[in-house]
Amino acid sequence: MAEYVLKRLDKNKDGKLTLDEMESILPNAQTKQQMIELIAKYDLNKDNGIDVQELRTMLESEKCSSD
Repeated sequence: MAEYVLKRLDKNKDGKLTLDEMESILPNAQTKQQMIELIAKYDLNKDNGIDVQELRTMLESEKCSSD
């Protein structure tokens, strides 16, 4: 699933999701702050983006926390 999400949202095809790319699907201000917090939490290599492994971890963790 992470690969599919990344492929669909990674507009510049650099292999990671940036704030701008994530924001393009959820553009309101509250969501922007949430996206900043998600990137900060899951961007383990601190490259200001979410790569496929980080996205996989994020999706699994966020799914578990919503159950």
